Amino acid sequence: MTITLDYLALRHAFAQIADGEPVRVTLSQLAAILFCTPRNAKLLLKKMEQADWLRFVPGVGRGNPSTLTFLLPLQAVLLEVAQARLAHGQLHEAIELLDKYGTGTSAKQQFWQKLSGTFGYAVRTEDTSRIETLRFPTGRQILTLDPAEAFYAFDIHLVRQIFDTLVALDREKNVCIPRLAHSWEANHDATRWVFYLRKGIRFHNGLECTADDVVRTVQRLGHTPCSQPGEWLGRQLGTAVALDRYTVLFKLASPNWILPRFLAHPSASIIGQAAESDTGLLTGTGAFRVTKWQPFLTVLEAFDDYFAGRAQTDNVEILQLLPEQLAEWESAAPRQLMVDTGEMAQPTFADWDTKHFFHASSSILTFNRKKAGPQNDRHFREALRLILSPERMIADLGGFRDSPAHGFHYRGGEAMPQESTKVSNDDILQLIARSGYRGEELRLSTYGRHAADARWIAWQCQAYGITITVELHSWGDLRDSAIWAASDFLMFGAVIYVEQVTQIELLQSAACFIRPHLAPAVDDIIDQQIGQLLAEPCDIRREQLLLEIERLLQRENALLFLLHNTLTASYPSTVKNVRFTAEGWIDFSCIWFQPDTAKAALGEDHKPSN
Repeated sequence: MTITLDYLALRHAFAQIADGEPVRVTLSQLAAILFCTPRNAKLLLKKMEQADWLRFVPGVGRGNPSTLTFLLPLQAVLLEVAQARLAHGQLHEAIELLDKYGTGTSAKQQFWQKLSGTFGYAVRTEDTSRIETLRFPTGRQILTLDPAEAFYAFDIHLVRQIFDTLVALDREKNVCIPRLAHSWEANHDATRWVFYLRKGIRFHNGLECTADDVVRTVQRLGHTPCSQPGEWLGRQLGTAVALDRYTVLFKLASPNWILPRFLAHPSASIIGQAAESDTGLLTGTGAFRVTKWQPFLTVLEAFDDYFAGRAQTDNVEILQLLPEQLAEWESAAPRQLMVDTGEMAQPTFADWDTKHFFHASSSILTFNRKKAGPQNDRHFREALRLILSPERMIADLGGFRDSPAHGFHYRGGEAMPQESTKVSNDDILQLIARSGYRGEELRLSTYGRHAADARWIAWQCQAYGITITVELHSWGDLRDSAIWAASDFLMFGAVIYVEQVTQIELLQSAACFIRPHLAPAVDDIIDQQIGQLLAEPCDIRREQLLLEIERLLQRENALLFLLHNTLTASYPSTVKNVRFTAEGWIDFSCIWFQPDTAKAALGEDHKPSN
């Protein structure tokens, strides 16, 4: 590969010279291009000649120039090198080479077109087996595959594909259902819970999942740093004790009638004792195992012994694109399964199917009550609530923005009762004046997905003399508590993975965006009410307590609920059983691909199934 890069450097230096056209050069000139001595330059040129890449005729006599003729086109070599880098998961390095040496060629465009052609479903035959692979790009970073560290929706989605929890939440019925545990029960005051494990469930490394693995997972959560989501959950689970190989006792310091819901949280995914031998990653019992996790490339492989039934898709390959690469990928208009989450423009095709999913999430704007500034004044926060109309945001920005949010999740449009008096611009200006705001610059931090919404907020506030600077951070950087502390506002999307539990996590966990910005007095009230909620055996009453907390947040303008979103999946009609997860992504374990032979045999007038 090194000599190929040397050839690229030479060919790029003489890009204006056509292939087969001799050019007069000096050996010292070539040595400078190759960053080596004249002696080493001669050796490299000889190797290139032997490979029929060029012809080099040394000058006769001292000071006479030599002749160099290029035989191998720059574009062909550049594409070959870029493809080799991509095959090793080095997308960023491939793009850098194309940018460095591809000026004046169509190499980069051809690279994206060829890459896009590999996206979607690919089928190959090995012996008598039909191997189906789903390949797709994403603008999301995969920050971690550790359940205790997973925070953003895409990471959590992948955790759910790789690992399993003791129980799961049936979103339609809003009840817990068995997963690794087939049954569970509690004592009279919900301070003792016993879970009974299924027998014969295997981790990806072949070992059986037992009560010891559950205990070890809970202990690990208890030692998770407070900056990680798993730390909060570890405090909720108490002490786990293995009563026998398949029975686990949870001992709690106080009543918790929704402990099974806590155990359905992705961070409570059960991990095996030994890491995966080929990747060194944590091992799970999920539908897929990780065979490759590199910067910009993650590969999942179906787990043949999955206890809930093997996935129909054999492999999933996820290519992570940098923000500056998105536009180039979009221009190639790939034909594949795509989910519109707002980061990437999604082409559509007339012969594709489309499925919409009302996402159980809210976009939220926090006010940093732990930092000095106008956001601590109730008049200022009220002014912003009146300025920032979710209905106007939807009308101005459109897209996947669906409806105004009045809480953490959608309740059929029911809003918190607000004053019916119409507010004028003068009223808003009076509130700003009473707050003591004097034009100081305020910082709103968010990540790329909310960039348009954040800039809209800044634009709306500017009309009233409020200066807000939008600071965009990567998904990973925005997890830095120092950024939270320095920001006057944070904007993010709150995704409800497990009803009731996720809301509690958002309000109590120091690893989430809300708690670090709440006023201490509000913290205390929330903690007290959550304690009552956990000790409440009635589900209806628990929902009422959560609603009371949301109304407290709204009365105090502790934060602003902004919007609910709709996600859209577009895919060829041959992709079947497309289902959204709670995280707003496609469940890889459910989808399957209809062979062309089956489609042809059924005829054009056949009505497609799921």
